Amino acid sequence: MISLLIITNLFSLAISQYEAFFCSQNGNYTKESLYRADLNSLLNSLSSNIDNTGFYSASVGQANAIALCRADIQHNTCQGCVNIVAKEILGICPNQYQAVMWYEFCMVRYSNDNITGRLAISPGTYSYNRNNMTSPGSFKVVREELMDDVRARAANGGPLRKAAVGNRTGPDDQEIFALLQCTPDLSPVNCSRCLVQATQYISALVNDTIGIRLYTPSCLYRYEPSQFYNDTRLEEPLTPPLAPPLVSSPPPPPPPPLLPFPPPP
Repeated sequence: MISLLIITNLFSLAISQYEAFFCSQNGNYTKESLYRADLNSLLNSLSSNIDNTGFYSASVGQANAIALCRADIQHNTCQGCVNIVAKEILGICPNQYQAVMWYEFCMVRYSNDNITGRLAISPGTYSYNRNNMTSPGSFKVVREELMDDVRARAANGGPLRKAAVGNRTGPDDQEIFALLQCTPDLSPVNCSRCLVQATQYISALVNDTIGIRLYTPSCLYRYEPSQFYNDTRLEEPLTPPLAPPLVSSPPPPPPPPLLPFPPPP
């Protein structure tokens, strides 16, 4: 059974406006709490720490956060998007322990539970193109073949990026362009599982549409009738985040010299 909570407040697709958000009802904190202080510190650090892989996860005290950018955008766009979301999410979810917000180009999620490396398919949201396929049966076959290929490449993308794109031409020269992406901390199995469930969910609700965007905390599923992604950016090699330098402890200072006792008076 597909278990996705649909969020209906979808907005226009600009970097300054969110597509959807979710404020969990699993407990609240006060603004004077240590958790809020930890969360403020954590969210303020996201945009400056996210690197060219477009992913960053960190913890401060009891607060845990993940930031993910769409894999085809430039690093400065990624940082700008994460900076906006990190500031905006606390205004919309002012005292919830857990929340997630999606923009077109990035997602920020935080929780008082450990979320790194853990598959989360719910909550989720989608928006779709109201135009339907001209030859639904034939088009669905082409779409499913494309999605199977892109999903397999995304899931096996490696620990720095789990994303892939592709395109096909269907009946009546109708093109379809797809981008599928997972947070790279997921295993290949869990990434594939997230994208498979997204596919099943779409098939159950809006199977005939020529374009859709579906977001979950762990994966992104999108296809459109025209190219929307920057495939050149996706071909650029990624460099792993620099590990902090090893700091060796200096040798202890020599003991002070022994001084003779002063002569007795």
